Amino acid sequence: MLRLAVGLIMVWLCCPPAQSQEKTDSLLVQLASAESDSTRSDLLFQIGREHWFKRNFPEATHYLRQALHIGIKSGYKLNQADAYNLLANVYLKQQVYDSAFEYLERALHTQDEKFVPHIHETYSKLYYQLGDYQTSLKYALESADGFEKMRDAKFNVQLVFAYIVIGDILNAMGKVDDAFNYYQKAYIRAKQESKNWYVKTPLLRIAAYYLTLGNYDKAQLLYDTIITIDKNAISLEPTMFSYEGLGDIAIQKKNYRQAILHYREALRYALEKGFSASISNFYFKLGSAFIAKGQQDSAQYYLTLAVKKSETGKNYTTLQASYAALATLYKQQGHFKNALRAFELHKAYSDSVLNVERLHSVTKLEALYRTRQKENEIIRLQQESAFQIRKRNIYVGIGIGLIMVLCIIFILARRNYRNIERLQEQRVEHLEQQQQVISLQAMVNGQETERNRIAKDLHDGLGGLFSTIKMYFSSLQHQKKDLREDELFQKSYALIDSAAEEIRKVAHSMMPEVLMKLGLINAIRDLCDSITAGKLIRVSLEVHGIHNRLNSSTEIMLYRIIQELINNILKHAQATEVIIQFIRDAERLSVIVEDNGKGFNTLHVNIGNGSGLEAVKSRVNYLNGRMSIDSAKGVGTTVMMDFLINE
Repeated sequence: MLRLAVGLIMVWLCCPPAQSQEKTDSLLVQLASAESDSTRSDLLFQIGREHWFKRNFPEATHYLRQALHIGIKSGYKLNQADAYNLLANVYLKQQVYDSAFEYLERALHTQDEKFVPHIHETYSKLYYQLGDYQTSLKYALESADGFEKMRDAKFNVQLVFAYIVIGDILNAMGKVDDAFNYYQKAYIRAKQESKNWYVKTPLLRIAAYYLTLGNYDKAQLLYDTIITIDKNAISLEPTMFSYEGLGDIAIQKKNYRQAILHYREALRYALEKGFSASISNFYFKLGSAFIAKGQQDSAQYYLTLAVKKSETGKNYTTLQASYAALATLYKQQGHFKNALRAFELHKAYSDSVLNVERLHSVTKLEALYRTRQKENEIIRLQQESAFQIRKRNIYVGIGIGLIMVLCIIFILARRNYRNIERLQEQRVEHLEQQQQVISLQAMVNGQETERNRIAKDLHDGLGGLFSTIKMYFSSLQHQKKDLREDELFQKSYALIDSAAEEIRKVAHSMMPEVLMKLGLINAIRDLCDSITAGKLIRVSLEVHGIHNRLNSSTEIMLYRIIQELINNILKHAQATEVIIQFIRDAERLSVIVEDNGKGFNTLHVNIGNGSGLEAVKSRVNYLNGRMSIDSAKGVGTTVMMDFLINE
């Protein structure tokens, strides 16, 4: 986690949070009417800065260069050092190290003394990325010293991050205790600010330090503090990483249930913000925690999500780790063929990650070398080695190519024979599945049509009749006042009122009006509230990623599924709390229903005969979904369903 935090902080140390699009548009309007070159240069610089904050690199480069061009031409030097430094950061972010060095040298030549600490800080980040930690540390210390000498209070925050940079460099050099001292200095400085959320970054580093040392109580206290501070912030990344840290602590303490709860909280924030790499990482950690807990269905569910998300986002580090965990899971399940396949994929992606890291390392070394040698000497060495490399590569390529062609021919011939056999089997299976789906759809549609008809008959027919009877009884009571004292009359009136209310409830249960008018989420929330109001069991709903209504048939099926599962819990689980989760990611919809009841042994339960689960399974199949049940006696039950939504 500390390495991840290091990468994040090195990106934006010098930069305040990005402003809104309205500010950029306002600056562009002012630029169109600007008359003097100095005003135009200022506005172009501010627009370039805004694009840098938003990480729009081409636009930032364009506007900053324009600002410098006009400023140099007119002799206006106010923002020159800052603009050169920002351009260096733009190229540094894109790993164009030669251009980054060039613009830093130009920034120094402006001789703007008050801006030297900022330039030294960028030099430090540059050498940090190139792996030259000694030089990086030298510039970081000079930067911090420069900020310390400045009396302007606004540089106090900059000094906080300067100390963190020094700590990160020392940590990369293996000097963990020295790094910790600088994180503490950053924390002390951050506490001097009026906004207490400046302390979150140093606290994250300090918590990671304690976690590494195994001092879990101190680390947990700091993570809880960060979550409290971050509660009302715009960006909740510190909260997300804190929940991840709490989950890691729970894993170390072998409290796997608590770890799963923390990782799910971290995942919730990642889904809200759309952090693709973090989402796949938390899926992997949830899967690993479920393996440790012995809940294999849940482990396979989350590890499969981790693989799919990592493949989409090309997050190969998490991908290879997920395949390694799947290999372990399949081995525990006795699926040795699947375990071997998962291990082979783990090995392949591990090699890919290693090759990428080697390539990045070589690229950085080459950039560092070019800054310390003459360009013509580098070109000469490259030309001398290029011919030998090309010659060797040609021979190697020819040999590898011949071997690959022979292997491909053999593999294709064998695969073609197998595919012919499988295709015939799949055609038969497909026809059988189509017939089952048609039958299931007809049955479910018939059930819903009959429910709707009965609900209307009850509401409009029998319900209306009871309402009329109530009206007659009420009129009779007003006309003959002595009936108010008649006990039999009053009991009859009360029974009629109860019967009318019961008919209304039955009609609502069969086809709730809120489902048809306001949609699935509101209908389920209304169902949860009505059950919770009984004070026997608390039912809560969590929704992530659902902003629009689904089609009506899908909403009805999902409502029936939740309704049936809750009925099962009320009848059999003896639970006190139920959590219903709807999580939508693109076209994938995951529905999770979890209770803290007595649970059951899933190996000894036949779904076809068990407590309404057959009806749930039928409706899940109707929506072409998948369902898995994870339960154990005394632990509770979790039902997980996965659907592909096509709108």
